[in-house]
Parts: sequence; C-alpha cells; structure tokens
Amino acid sequence: MEQNRPEPMKISFDFDNTLDNPKMQRMAKKFMNMGAKVFITTSRSQQQGTVRLPNHDLFRTAKMLDIPKKRIRFTNGEPKVLFLEGFDLHFDDMYGEIQDINRYSRTCQGVLFTPHNIRKRL
Repeated sequence: MEQNRPEPMKISFDFDNTLDNPKMQRMAKKFMNMGAKVFITTSRSQQQGTVRLPNHDLFRTAKMLDIPKKRIRFTNGEPKVLFLEGFDLHFDDMYGEIQDINRYSRTCQGVLFTPHNIRKRL
C-alpha cells in the first residue's frame, strides 16, 4: 500500500542581515536536517545590464550550507512576496517585507529576524 508522504516544508531566508548571520545559518541547517527544502530569496540582483554581479559572499554561504544554486532566488529589488507563493516560511530582517508576506501571501508566513529575537542556544 502506498503511503501519502507530506511535501517537505519550503523555507526561505533573506540573505543580507539574515542568513549571513551564524545563528540563522544554524537554524537553516536544523530545518534541512528535518527534511525541509531551504531557499535563499534575496533582493539583490544577479546582474546589472549585461554584467553578471559576483555575489561571492552569498554563493559561498549557500555552498557552505549545501543550498543548491537552483534554490537561490534574486528578486532584483521586487517585493519578495511575489516570489514566495507555495512556501511555508520566510525569514527576513525587513519589516516591510514581512508585513507584505503576512498580508498578501496565501501560503507563506513571514518571520521577522533581528539578532535579538532568536534564541541564544541555536
């Protein structure tokens, strides 16, 4: 008999001032160890005109956390809520992004990250 397995959670992290923080990196790893699919959704641009931007710090962190490049989403400054349909959670340090996600997304819950609102033992 075939069992219906639930879809893994889809969890997104902003990069700047969020996933570049070691506490959030540990949280991302914990979610991954529980079977969640972890993505990076950043307001950054991948290129400017015809010039590809390096984003070395972002790609280095993604590699360290075993987040595949196909799970890195560049919004080019567009509101992140437009990129998060079908996601369960998104962590971000920008209050406006969290407000938009919680107001307009049908599936995703936005979670505001500040270094002071994360548990110290992560």
